[in-house]
This record gives sequence, structure tokens and C-alpha cells, in this order.
Amino acid sequence: MEHLWDWAAVEILTGQGFSSLQSGRFGPREQKGAYNYVDIWPLRVIWEPVHIGEEIGAEPIMYPDTEEESPAKIKCKGINQVAIVVENLEQVAENYWNIFGIGPWAIFNWESPLVYDRKYHGQTVWGREKIALVQVGDVQLELVQPVEGPSIYRDWLDEHGEGLHHMNFLVDDVDEAVEILTGQGFSSLQSGRFGPREQKGAYNYVDIWPLRAIWEPVHIGEEIGAEPIMYP
Repeated sequence: MEHLWDWAAVEILTGQGFSSLQSGRFGPREQKGAYNYVDIWPLRVIWEPVHIGEEIGAEPIMYPDTEEESPAKIKCKGINQVAIVVENLEQVAENYWNIFGIGPWAIFNWESPLVYDRKYHGQTVWGREKIALVQVGDVQLELVQPVEGPSIYRDWLDEHGEGLHHMNFLVDDVDEAVEILTGQGFSSLQSGRFGPREQKGAYNYVDIWPLRAIWEPVHIGEEIGAEPIMYP
């Protein structure tokens, strides 16, 4: 989140009753580099207003210190989406709209027949969720609310409560990507296919524990296959 002017963004947020957890300044003083972590609890995550000057003010140590290509069999070229699991999707979407002006949100009922071939820890299951999508710059933000049936979203809420859940990245072939990852010892937690079958929309949540996060290889066709409800 970009600053409004110096600490103006934080003053607005704390004036609305949200707590500053930690803050600091960095780099050449004339460039006014600054950050502040604010607990904006209605959004179910900590947000950091930050201002970055033209330079950090220090030389980094690069890793790896080589020009050789990574040995990774799958190359993630960008984070497409960051997802938050919530108990009440409409309420949280409204909070994002009212606090940060993020929206409009496209809300989908994520269930059969739109979603099919659904698996949970490798077993075929029935279930449904509601999801809300919005583009924020180069990254899509997703809210997920479990409704019925077993799911890793409900598991997360029961174990951790609401909050950040996974990131996804785009691939041409989800099955191929997951075959590589499971061959490296990482577990598929939940998967499914969606949309018109000829477009081969698919997703798979993989517990890549060395990266300290759930990653979701996903392939998205030209259309989702359903009309969303827009909020607001």
C-alpha cells in the first residue's frame, strides 16, 4: 500500500481505531523511506503502508551469487493471487470496499456443476464454497468462505482462524506441475476442475512446506463459466 504523505495513511487508520504494531524508517533520510504494520482486523490480515524512496541506502547480498539458471523443474514467473479464508465473505468484502476502496468484487458460488472432479486429500468429495475476486494492481485478491463439505479452508479456520491461506501461480498444465511437485515429496491437499471442460480450468493446493506456504498451481481458461454477483 502506498503512503498518502509521510505518516498520513497511518494517522487515518489509527484514527479509525486500528492499532500500529511496529514501524520504522529506512534509507537516506531525505527520501523519507518508512513502513508501519497496522492490525486492520476487519480485513483479516495485517497491512503495511510503506513509502520507498529511489534507493534503499545499502547494498544487498545476492542469493544465489551466480548467473546460472535455477535447477527448479517448475519456474514460478509471478504470484497471480493471494487468498484469505473468512467466515463471512460479504462482510469482509464490504470492509475492504469501505476501508481501502478495494472492489468491486466478483462473487461466485464455487460448487457443482461449475466445479467438478473435486478431491480432498486424494479422495473424491462433495463440497461448496463462496469465493470473491478482485484485481489489486498486478495481484488478484481472493476471499474464500467454506459453506458445506470437507475442505482445507474449513480445516484452516478450525486450526488457525481467519487469515492468509495460500498463493497461486499460473501454469499451462496443472496436472503436469503437480506430478513434478508430488514427485519431489510434496502433498496435494485439495484439487478440482472448473468451467467449460474444453478450456481445462484446474487448480491444486500443494503443501510445499520448505517454502512455508501452501502454493496453488492453477490454469484459467478464457472464461470462468459462470456469471458472478458483483459487490458493490
